[in-house]
Amino acid sequence: MSQWSWFVDYIREQGAKYNPPFMLVGEVLEPSPKLQIRVEGIVLRAEDLWVTESLLDRHISPGTQVAIMPMQDSQRFIVLGKVVRP
Repeated sequence: MSQWSWFVDYIREQGAKYNPPFMLVGEVLEPSPKLQIRVEGIVLRAEDLWVTESLLDRHISPGTQVAIMPMQDSQRFIVLGKVVRP
């Protein structure tokens, strides 16, 4: 490891603090309670997701497109709601 590796890691860490969160669109594969959503080729399971209460109240079906935002740790995701193209 280079003597400057710690510095590069530090710069990346500090820079990440100022990057705005980004939004993704996923496809529901399986509805609640075993919710599964595919995002960019990765299947997220219920334990990876936080879902708005209003979305849980509506029964979302397979094929539904939803807006998803990664949480700070990028290991969990918030499902914000159903999205459609005009």
